[in-house]
Amino acid sequence: MAEEDSYNQEQILKAVNNWMDNYIDTIFQYSQENLSEPHLKTFKSGKVMVVTTTDTGMLMGSGSVNHKFLDKTIRYSAPYAEDIEYGSTSAIVDEDQIYKWVKRKLLNNKYTNKEEWKIRRVAKNIVKSLKERGISADSFIRPAIQKANKKFGV
Repeated sequence: MAEEDSYNQEQILKAVNNWMDNYIDTIFQYSQENLSEPHLKTFKSGKVMVVTTTDTGMLMGSGSVNHKFLDKTIRYSAPYAEDIEYGSTSAIVDEDQIYKWVKRKLLNNKYTNKEEWKIRRVAKNIVKSLKERGISADSFIRPAIQKANKKFGV
């Protein structure tokens, strides 16, 4: 009898673990979709725009899922992941990284390499704004959890 109870407990734990795997994988999938799909974002200035959270894919690529037995975790290791998810009151940013981002965006649109000073000026203004105002939250994990909760009836 004790052997049968042990077997039943083991089967229950395996079933719970499998359910948890499906649940965490669904949350991760939804969080990845949230990063890549265009959506409305309200900025701290009150301006509303259609945006995608990811630009280079670094944030998406930094995501991983821990599938240990009965211990599940989603982790995004990009250094700015928490600021994107929760926002921040002020942001310490690398001006060179902002410059590269601005250059990618502006060269594709209206500026040429000859107007390098304009790109530098835009990057400096963005850095100044981020330091003063911070970053508006653009949550991607919390909405994924809410969507998964509805799917799984949690």
